[in-house]
Amino acid sequence: ANPLVCTLPAGTVPGSYSLTYTAVVNAQATGQVTNAVLGSGGDNPSCTANCGTSTPVTGSAIDYRKTSAA
Repeated sequence: ANPLVCTLPAGTVPGSYSLTYTAVVNAQATGQVTNAVLGSGGDNPSCTANCGTSTPVTGSAIDYRKTSAA
């Protein structure tokens, strides 16, 4: 797995910051896809809330019909 590493510049005001990303799941994925967040840094940050996500993956559904004239 390739971790996504995000670093705030030195001197950034403490607070909440949003991060949005897109993940591509391979065609064989089923059930749940999970992600986790791990904070690290000189001030020993900790995750005090839900630091992970679990997203349901549903299978593909294709509906096709074939008709012909007599």
